[in-house]
Amino acid sequence: MAATIRDRLTALAAPIGIALPEEYIAFVTRPPKRGILIHHLCNDGDDSYEWWPETIKRLEAGWGEEDKAGVEIPSAHLLRATADDYAEGRRKTLPGPGGTRFRLDRLRNGFWIGEVDGDSVFIDLQTLGVFAFLQHEDSVVQWASSFGEFAKRGQQR
Repeated sequence: MAATIRDRLTALAAPIGIALPEEYIAFVTRPPKRGILIHHLCNDGDDSYEWWPETIKRLEAGWGEEDKAGVEIPSAHLLRATADDYAEGRRKTLPGPGGTRFRLDRLRNGFWIGEVDGDSVFIDLQTLGVFAFLQHEDSVVQWASSFGEFAKRGQQR
């Protein structure tokens, strides 16, 4: 019998140590008719637009990076490579939400759920909130306190 989407998500989450929120699993398993409203890179006053987290197939697929054993790293683990690249420059943190410092080990343990204009959207292991790593700004912002809130209300300003 083929593995369910829940089983496949659980297998992807295991190396990170995250228990994915039920709302996220349900969203990936049975995508709703409408995406999640976001306003990433929109000007104030612009309308939000629909965004969709990546499919299980895309989460499992790699992006061309391999681990030390030569095994392709799944896209769900993309932030491990991102954090490791920053750590090579001896950084331990990035600017985070509300002027805080966001630790690289915390970024490394984020579960990547997709991207918007080159910026990575992820579920945070520590809070299970939805965050985005803004590549061009080298910073992390919080989009919602939980995936359930994100799916219902979209990206929070």
